[in-house]
Amino acid sequence: MLLSRSLNRVASSLCKTRCRLVPTVGLLIFLVAIPSITTACFVDSRVREHFYYRRAQPSSLKHPTRHFALGSGSRESDRITVYESDRENTRVINRRKFVVRSSLPILSLILSMNPNYTHAACLPGDIRSECIGVYKMPLDDAVLPYVDTPERLRKFAPDLNWVPPIEYPPNFSAAVTQIHQQRSKLDLVRDLILKGDLNQGGLVLLDVVPNVSAAGKVILKGFGDAVNKERNLQMKRNKGNDGAFINSEKATTLDMRAYRFEYSMNELLGYLGEVDVLIGQGLRGELGAFAPAQIQILSSLDEAQSEFDEIIRIIPDKI
Repeated sequence: MLLSRSLNRVASSLCKTRCRLVPTVGLLIFLVAIPSITTACFVDSRVREHFYYRRAQPSSLKHPTRHFALGSGSRESDRITVYESDRENTRVINRRKFVVRSSLPILSLILSMNPNYTHAACLPGDIRSECIGVYKMPLDDAVLPYVDTPERLRKFAPDLNWVPPIEYPPNFSAAVTQIHQQRSKLDLVRDLILKGDLNQGGLVLLDVVPNVSAAGKVILKGFGDAVNKERNLQMKRNKGNDGAFINSEKATTLDMRAYRFEYSMNELLGYLGEVDVLIGQGLRGELGAFAPAQIQILSSLDEAQSEFDEIIRIIPDKI
């Protein structure tokens, strides 16, 4: 549900502009596209709980965490759990494919219904002024096959401008370096907003968001791989303990860090999306006088920078 909170924050800001321009378009987006995506995210969060041991909540965490209980240690029950998780995961993948097939034609219809607002949506990585403050099509493994080439994009969403998909960092270390680089760029965005150059600040932000998202996915996968590796080693150590299950402290610590990182990353992407929308509204004069608009943008940007700093504190240099 964390991602749905981020989507709702951005969607509420978008609605202030889009719903005034084209009420029918706004209604279609919120009644069809957003509920489907939110449902898929909810189902996906249910599946992830099958794969992780439940975490205990330490008092030192900034954000509330879920309370977890240790597994039973029964190998038979573990096999059953994995089997059930695989079946559930298959259902989620099918659900995602359904959402993608449904949302792309809907998005194409929305764009065609609004000839006066040509750039109603963009792909991540499209660095043009027209893309500041408009909807960005989220790219994941379910969506990518439909937009990875200009020919496929023209087939499913002909009104979108094609750009090459964002490249993912090759490993955990490169992803951490990329996160630090994007944090520096966010400072540049703030400097540009302070100088009154909303357009250039928005263009830099368009480059920051997809690169942060790509690096975040690699880092989260690195956490998961490290946890699985440590637990496999612990299972081998437990073979000499008459089958008794002894939880790995290192695995638990990494698992908790992974959860904190995922929470903060979703919060960060939500704030960055909010800043993007506000900059777009400021450029179109929809926030009133420039000074109040500038203050509103900087306020959201401060929240994003604070969450970004929290992410950097969570990430270890290596796993």
